[in-house]
Amino acid sequence: MAIVISSQPEDYGLAYNDNPWCFYESTLLTPSRRFIVSIIDLSLTTIGQFTVLPSLSSTGSLNNAFFDPSRILQTRVESCIAIPSTNNAVYSDCSTLGFGYGLLIESQDKDANGEYQTVTIISSDPKTVWNGGVNMID
Repeated sequence: MAIVISSQPEDYGLAYNDNPWCFYESTLLTPSRRFIVSIIDLSLTTIGQFTVLPSLSSTGSLNNAFFDPSRILQTRVESCIAIPSTNNAVYSDCSTLGFGYGLLIESQDKDANGEYQTVTIISSDPKTVWNGGVNMID
């Protein structure tokens, strides 16, 4: 049993665009199976935790799960509009323009007592989002 990330955003993306993730488990899923997705920052602090249910495929079997952390990530980036005085401070650091994150994905299923137990866990590679968005509509 393994969780497989089948698609993920690029390493550097824009916070105000979609940043979709798609993943599945390599074993046959039961109707009680669920995923717990935690968004973590680069210091491994959890900033949000969500329950994601697998969707049904066109054949009626449980298949992929989809998750987009964009709305949470948008709260972690800001703009730096302040114009510093004309001295060395003009090159001051603006650490709130970007935010590094990763996902921790747990697969859970009910045991004989009806309690959810963690079956498998996977962590993603780190990603970074920046304050911005691109209108992708034609």
